[in-house]
Amino acid sequence: MEESLSLFYWDVSSYRFSFFGIFLAASFGWISIEKWHTPDQWLIAILVNMGIAFLYEALPEELALRGFVFDVLRHRFATWVAVQLQTLIFLSVPLTTTLLQVLIGLAPGNSINVGYIMLILFRY
Repeated sequence: MEESLSLFYWDVSSYRFSFFGIFLAASFGWISIEKWHTPDQWLIAILVNMGIAFLYEALPEELALRGFVFDVLRHRFATWVAVQLQTLIFLSVPLTTTLLQVLIGLAPGNSINVGYIMLILFRY
């Protein structure tokens, strides 16, 4: 719990630094806002993309990997083993997808590096 709170505060402080930097740059005249765009031009696009991302990626992934796979593993192994195996399976999905994309000649859709793997393994 303490670690997640520290991540939350780090996230909040990064926004504070960003806003402070923008305020500072605007105060010194380094940046200026030439024209405001009305939100209705991009708000609908953001909402549609969020809906598609939720229905196409997040919901099926959570239902399949967190729901079904974890439930099967939990009944076959101890809970701590099931959590570790489910995490490895969760990690193997983007790795396998990227490998298949490379094998058939497509550009990989995401970049998998050590930071990405550490984020998935230690996100809680």
